[in-house]
Amino acid sequence: MDIEERIQLRLRVNLYFHTVLTIILTISSVILLGIDFILDHNLYFAFFLFNLLGLLCKIILYKKDFSITQRYFWVFSLVDVGAVSLAYYLTASPLSFVFPFYLICIFITVREIVPGEVSLATALSIIGFSLNLLLLWEKDPSLFSYTKNSYVLCALFFTYSALLFTATLTHLLSKQDHQFIKSMRAVLHEKEDHLKALNKVNASLEEKYAASYTLSLIQQYIHHELYESKLLTKITDIVQGVLGSAFTAIFGLAEDQSLKVLAYSGVKDFTSLLQIIQTPKWLPHKALTEQSLLGWESASSADIQLLQQYGINSILCIPLYTKEVKIGILVVSHFQANVFKNDQRELLQIIGNQLSLALENIKLHQATADMALHDQLTGLYNRTYFNNYLENIKEESIKKQKPLSFSSLIFDIDHFKQVNDVRGHLVGDDVLKIVASILQKNTDENSVAIRYGGEEFLLLSRNTDLNQLKEVAERIRQQIASLEFTDKEGRTFSITISGGIASIPKHAKTTEEVLQKADEALYRAKESGRNRIIVYNNLD
Repeated sequence: MDIEERIQLRLRVNLYFHTVLTIILTISSVILLGIDFILDHNLYFAFFLFNLLGLLCKIILYKKDFSITQRYFWVFSLVDVGAVSLAYYLTASPLSFVFPFYLICIFITVREIVPGEVSLATALSIIGFSLNLLLLWEKDPSLFSYTKNSYVLCALFFTYSALLFTATLTHLLSKQDHQFIKSMRAVLHEKEDHLKALNKVNASLEEKYAASYTLSLIQQYIHHELYESKLLTKITDIVQGVLGSAFTAIFGLAEDQSLKVLAYSGVKDFTSLLQIIQTPKWLPHKALTEQSLLGWESASSADIQLLQQYGINSILCIPLYTKEVKIGILVVSHFQANVFKNDQRELLQIIGNQLSLALENIKLHQATADMALHDQLTGLYNRTYFNNYLENIKEESIKKQKPLSFSSLIFDIDHFKQVNDVRGHLVGDDVLKIVASILQKNTDENSVAIRYGGEEFLLLSRNTDLNQLKEVAERIRQQIASLEFTDKEGRTFSITISGGIASIPKHAKTTEEVLQKADEALYRAKESGRNRIIVYNNLD
């Protein structure tokens, strides 16, 4: 997505959000205050007028040319902060419930499409909030008659701190976002360069090879197939059919540097042969190690003797790699001798190059998709996966025409804020990681562990046996309570967790309701002294 598309998307979302808030604000104000009250009070009328004019300015800018929109992008921050400042002033309270909107005005600039956008929104928010305090002081000094009270001073300190903290967080996220986009663009440009180079090679060889249809067919699969197993099976089938080989196999390089069969096609079962030649001392592993195409002429006497036992008299090993990253190897064999001439070698080398790039792209796609579904800190599933999981449960229930059967175990780390405040956020992150690992170890094929937010975790299970669920939850609680942590100063400490359990159909009928019931059980566990697991009970 280029800069113009990103700006248009940001503006469109901002307009929708502003429009919805304006409609809600207008309707609620007319109902609660009455239109006569608003018209009789100049400040209220001025606020509504400013809000509508600001919205109109946004709409006009949104419809202008991109150069004008980008130039006056600051107007959006000015309108948003101005509207929040007026609304804050109308509340006539020095510590108003409108304050969080200042934080929202800063945080919505997290993409920082225009340089300095975060700084502008932060400066405007601090100025607006400060003016609110000064004007409220001037309007009614009695509102600040208790400023010496430590509570008020602390509240003001935390409000300003919240503004600065939000600005800092937004800036860091913005910086991270730009770096991520930059790196992804670099990767995409690199891939595009590889594809362009391959397309040039293919174009130059198109007239030379009678097997060009095979090559184009493989290219089509590579560009459209995002699942490794399906892609590799199709390629081995095509090579097998075109060359009439004895067998065609694709081996992948595992983490322990051993080869494993990823796809195979053959006229008969060569399973025992594949198991032998995938070991380090045989020809395929040698070809991958040297990153060069090796054939019958490079085979050792032991290789030749083994292959001929299975009737194989020709073999070609094509290494699969990109730059210095080894991926695997493509092995093609034939019953006849001297089958793989230069044409076949060049064709298979091109297929190997394309297959290498395709496998790398597939792994990148899979890694990106996996990243989107996992919490970066703990490695557990995140809210996105959580929502998809619930939808799948609902669809499966409808498809099978069976009632929902589902349980929710919700956990919360007791007094986790104290860990962050006293021990530091890095220690707090380590605590979250360890708690997450314990939850993950206590999942099975019927359950998933999710980081729901902050120090709150979920264990979603298809099991509805409350006794078994309570045992699992208690085991998790005890394992965590038995741990001993050490902070950066060498001091040891421990933590506890509280949990709530609810299930369908025992306590609820919908996924939303069962989550609410589990949360209520967690709240009861907190009220009861923490470090305990409570199963929701419909009886008060």
